[in-house]
Amino acid sequence: IGIPLSLLSNTYFPVHSDIFLVQLLIELNPIYHFAESARTLILLGQFDWYVPKLLLSSIGLLLLSTFAAQRLIYRRVLSSS
Repeated sequence: IGIPLSLLSNTYFPVHSDIFLVQLLIELNPIYHFAESARTLILLGQFDWYVPKLLLSSIGLLLLSTFAAQRLIYRRVLSSS
């Protein structure tokens, strides 16, 4: 799952879209903000507005995946009884 996320994260080549929904999905990817933060820090030596976006998207993805994992575990454990 890491390779497809990194391909859509502006890590290897610039990824920009004119379609709003596609650009929104790119913006929700925490690896995109991490790559942009690292690039800005390395090239310019300063933090940019990608750092707060990185934290927010990472927390959002963490909460979403935690909720999904809890639902799956709950369903598997209670359905086996």
